[in-house]
Amino acid sequence: MKFNFLTKVTPHKKFHFTPRFYDEQKEHVEKLIEKNKLQTNEEELTNDERKIKFQQEISKKWNKKTQRKKVKLQNNLRIIIVILLLLILIFYIFKYPQRVKQNKSVQKIEINK
Repeated sequence: MKFNFLTKVTPHKKFHFTPRFYDEQKEHVEKLIEKNKLQTNEEELTNDERKIKFQQEISKKWNKKTQRKKVKLQNNLRIIIVILLLLILIFYIFKYPQRVKQNKSVQKIEINK
């Protein structure tokens, strides 16, 4: 029998890295160009189009804020529910320890039969 899997040597893994360079001036120039393009586009808009665009932006921001509030409320509600359930369970265990012990003893008897 041959045990090739024991003597087999895996080939070296090659690592290919393409370096990236950060040119601060180039980035700055590109940002200025983008800003300039946006400004020229806004200049071409009429007053009504600007109002509509402004309203859309405000509604987007408002929707984001309300969504965050809803998510926070849901998370807090879940936590409160879990805490209440745990408190009820703990109260039940400490208030009626006999019932908990009786249930365990009944299960043991049934297992022994």
